Amino acid sequence: MTEQTKEFYKPELVIALKDCQTEGYDAMCMPELAKARTDGVIRFDNWYTSLSAKETGKTKQGNEIVLFNHGRHYLSTHENIAAAIETGLVNGAGILIDEQKVDWFAKDLKAAEDGNKKIVIADPEKLRKAKYGLMSVDEAREHPISVPFFGDKETANGYFDKHLKNVGNQIRIYNSDDLGDKPVGRLLFLGGINYYVNLDGSNYLGSCGHFFGVRRGSDAAGGADAQKVAVPSLDEILAVSKDFVPKAAWSNFEATLRKKYE
Repeated sequence: MTEQTKEFYKPELVIALKDCQTEGYDAMCMPELAKARTDGVIRFDNWYTSLSAKETGKTKQGNEIVLFNHGRHYLSTHENIAAAIETGLVNGAGILIDEQKVDWFAKDLKAAEDGNKKIVIADPEKLRKAKYGLMSVDEAREHPISVPFFGDKETANGYFDKHLKNVGNQIRIYNSDDLGDKPVGRLLFLGGINYYVNLDGSNYLGSCGHFFGVRRGSDAAGGADAQKVAVPSLDEILAVSKDFVPKAAWSNFEATLRKKYE
């Protein structure tokens, strides 16, 4: 953790996000969280709420569509999540129509069709028929939710490689079938070892929240569209540490640190 990053946990997701945003931090979306875990910035022993959303609705022609939105969307702010909770959640998901009757799902679908690469369109029928719960990492790589969940195949495979090395060959995937009369959305969660490492597209907006925030406008954030957190390399950390670690303890210190960076 640095001065440019901070974790925000509260029993209520909306309060955790409010604390994050009012203190001047941007909560990481799922591709950022996956990259941070792959790079060793965050570990596998805790879970995180992302600011990415899974949106479910229909096209004008009545076709079912699921969007995985890793950019800006209706549920990107704590105010809108609070409004969705006030309106009434649908099985824990928020209705994506605001007070002015604007259909945010329709807007995001058009943006995806116009080429917005931060919004991935998924086939609801494939998601519906897929296996869920405990599975092998190889099964997870081929799961229809994985690439949309992480934003692209490269990020997904990098994450699964790290999971295989640090956790093992089993992982859990959860999802919810949210199709209904109105378009709805929910935030994506990334599990930790103590909470069953998983990819979770089914958590409630009314549940607890744990955001990893990057200070807005900082080099670490890279702006609102950050995809990577800047962290010192292992060699840089070792170089600085030599002045503070006794020579007698150096070998054990270096070996322990190198193991954590594997």
